[in-house]
Amino acid sequence: MGLSDFYSPESLFSQSNGDLPAAYRNTIVCGDCCDVLRLIPDNCVDMIVTSPPYNFGLEYDRCCDTLSWQRYFTGLKAALNECIRVLKWSGRLALNIQPLFSGQLPTHHILSHYLLSEGMIWKVEILWDKRNYNCRYCTWGSWRSPSSPYLKYTWEFVEVFCKGTLRKPGKRTEADISAEEFKSWTSAHWKIPPEHRMKRFGHPAMFPEELVERLLKLFSYRGDIVLDPFNGAGTTTFVARQLGRTYLGIELSEEYCKTATQRLAMI
Repeated sequence: MGLSDFYSPESLFSQSNGDLPAAYRNTIVCGDCCDVLRLIPDNCVDMIVTSPPYNFGLEYDRCCDTLSWQRYFTGLKAALNECIRVLKWSGRLALNIQPLFSGQLPTHHILSHYLLSEGMIWKVEILWDKRNYNCRYCTWGSWRSPSSPYLKYTWEFVEVFCKGTLRKPGKRTEADISAEEFKSWTSAHWKIPPEHRMKRFGHPAMFPEELVERLLKLFSYRGDIVLDPFNGAGTTTFVARQLGRTYLGIELSEEYCKTATQRLAMI
């Protein structure tokens, strides 16, 4: 099986990039991500950094995190379709997901396979090592028996895909990653502690700012447009603004939108 079985021909996507309307630049929009994204033109976002709900029973403000798996994946694939559409030719999509859930579904494989089937090009899989964070949970399955042991994961994945081409054009003067950062971060094993301020921001599943900083510096330029369609408490939009990127955050919860806006006001 060759790459042609997964990577669609370049003609699948238009190479004509457009502009994100001013109303969506440097803003947080409250609403369902699919509904909001349908209002945005094709090919106008440089990079998407997001972590959708895990469907793991977490207590989000508005989102149900205990859907049937069929409904969960149907909704998530619809959102990914809109993400692909608004992403520019040469844009990047970075998707943070856990490797396995209680339903025994390897979500990172399912979503990666789906993105490949939609013509996206796989760039890299980053192992986000959370430094034994999940070892505090005492779930072993069949205790001391080969019957059905349960293995705990102390990491998550970030799957990075490209639209149309692996190379992203841009001015070298607008790259803001240092030599030491580049050498360190191009190892796909990132040891980053999890976010420890989730109670402060009132959100049960935030990724740390350092994770977003590395992704933006490695895969985007200053001035690029960064989207998070599941913006939550606003980590992506906060870091994007700090790093001189134009941002757009979409979030269903009004409370999380307020939190994200308040974080931006701190910069």
